[in-house]
Amino acid sequence: MSDLSQVGAFILNVFVTLWDLLINKAGWLGIALIGFVVIRIVIFAVSFLLSHRGIDNKS
Repeated sequence: MSDLSQVGAFILNVFVTLWDLLINKAGWLGIALIGFVVIRIVIFAVSFLLSHRGIDNKS
């Protein structure tokens, strides 16, 4: 569980850094890009979790 929280903190830190860079450099384009990336990651994570839950239920 501690590994998961460390990974989460790292990803959050990377996102904040990218957010700052893109807002300063690209403005709204950066916001749109980050929004798109976040949505893609959320969709991937949800589908990943659901597929693993399905595998667990079948056993």
